[in-house]
Amino acid sequence: MQIRIFYRNRSGKDTKIIAWSGDMNQAPANEFQLAVDLDVEDLEFQETNSSGVPTKKIIDDEVADRDQADIDTDINNKQHLYAICEDEIEGYLLGKEKATWLAAATKNLHEYLIALQSAAGVADGSMSVAGQTAKGTLAWIQANVNTPIEASMASRDAAIALLDTED
Repeated sequence: MQIRIFYRNRSGKDTKIIAWSGDMNQAPANEFQLAVDLDVEDLEFQETNSSGVPTKKIIDDEVADRDQADIDTDINNKQHLYAICEDEIEGYLLGKEKATWLAAATKNLHEYLIALQSAAGVADGSMSVAGQTAKGTLAWIQANVNTPIEASMASRDAAIALLDTED
C-alpha cells in the first residue's frame, strides 16, 4: 500500500511524523511540513507511546525511530505531565475532610489571616481557643497540603517549559 506521510520540516528539529494520508494529491498543510510517498507493509509509521507521542520520523525518505530525547521533549507529553501532577495532588487530598479541600483551594487564606492579625496587633495568646485552633489548622494545611501541591505544580510547569512546542 502506498501512502503519503507528512513530517516536520523545522530547522534544528527532528523530522517526526505528523500525519499520513492515502490521498496522494493531498499537499502538506503548511511550510513547516514535508511529505514523502512510501510503500508500506504495516502500520509501524503510526506508532505512538502511551502519551500519544509519535515514535517514528522520516530520514532519507524512510521511516526510522525517533531519538528518545526527542520523544521525551515532545509537546504531546504535556497532557501526561498534567495527569501525573493531578494524581499527586489527589494523593495529598485523598481522605481529607472537605474543609481541607476548601483550604487548599484558597491557599492564601492563612497568609491573609496572619497579616490581618498582625495589622490588628492581636497576639496568639489573646485569640480565642477557636481562633488559635483555626490558625493552627490553617498552618498545618499550608505545610502539609498546600506546600506539596505547589511543589508538584512547579515541577509540572518546569517539565512543560522544556517541551518542544513546534510541530
